[in-house]
Amino acid sequence: IAFKYPPERKVTKVKNIFAGVGRTGSVTPVAEMEPVVLAGSVVQYASLHNMDNIAKLGVKIGDTVVVHKAAEIIPQIVEVLVDRRNGTEVDFVMPDTCPSCGTPLVKPDNEAIWRCPSEDCPSKTVESILNFAGRDFMDIQGLGEETATYLVENGMVKTIADVYFLQPYKDKMEKDLGPKIVENLFASIEASKSKPFDRVLASLGIRFIGKAFGRTFATKFGSMDKLMEASLADFTSIDGVGERVAVSLYNFLHSERGAAIIDSLKKAGVSMRLSEDVQKSTKLEGMTFVITGTLSQPREYYEQIIIANGGKVSSSVSKKTSFLLVGVDAGSKLAKAQELGIKTLVESEFNELIRG
Repeated sequence: IAFKYPPERKVTKVKNIFAGVGRTGSVTPVAEMEPVVLAGSVVQYASLHNMDNIAKLGVKIGDTVVVHKAAEIIPQIVEVLVDRRNGTEVDFVMPDTCPSCGTPLVKPDNEAIWRCPSEDCPSKTVESILNFAGRDFMDIQGLGEETATYLVENGMVKTIADVYFLQPYKDKMEKDLGPKIVENLFASIEASKSKPFDRVLASLGIRFIGKAFGRTFATKFGSMDKLMEASLADFTSIDGVGERVAVSLYNFLHSERGAAIIDSLKKAGVSMRLSEDVQKSTKLEGMTFVITGTLSQPREYYEQIIIANGGKVSSSVSKKTSFLLVGVDAGSKLAKAQELGIKTLVESEFNELIRG
């Protein structure tokens, strides 16, 4: 039996509420609070998500609020202490235009979030770069918020692909940022070109396409060229892919901007196809795998092989699990598999299964 203590709560005050712009153009109200130590770190900002949530909470600028960390990670306002109001509190009003670029905001049907439609919005570009360079995607160390903002504000980067064409600006960057920082950044950018194709696809910032769908589409089609040749019907025919996801990917691949980004990434030498180590077959069709422990390759490597060969990957062991792939320091999943009589495979046995 596992018991979780309720999250720590603290009382603080909302100093301001401002609108922040995300990589997909979502304009989200964010509360700036008086700093408070919560679950081991100083918390000063909390997303309010949308106007409906603000109305539900009843929060105003100047309010005294109760805040906690959802899952002990994400700061969240959970209650407004109305009895502490003194009459100076002010309602937040969503702006009509993007706070970053001034473009009139739009609110799509059936969505609670306002969006900036401009493809040239500086804040969207910065957030896209941060997503692209993130550890789970292209893992470009040194390309954090400060550096990304610098690159965008100085006109060096207008799309994520421009990250690979910074050589003409190297002297200025060394002068402004420092030679060692720039040397390390350029080395990390170069190393990112060899990241697996599924991570490249997921890093493009296409709405609804994250790590899981990036892996699904990469293993199904094998290369960017085949992906761009596919029809919308080819996408929707994939198990687990709905129309919303399929349309989002198809529209990006066939948009002028999307095609230009992909073409630039190809010219830069970024990986645009599955590794030759990943065979494509149906030999694992109908089989469900769970992976546990430390293996010789990152977990994503084995997930890619399993999916490419027709299998499925699950995060938890159940009666539907066909095999548990076991590495060093396997934990509770191994015990669960043994309890259920699930067959376990070490890495060499898994490789034999793929080759056989």
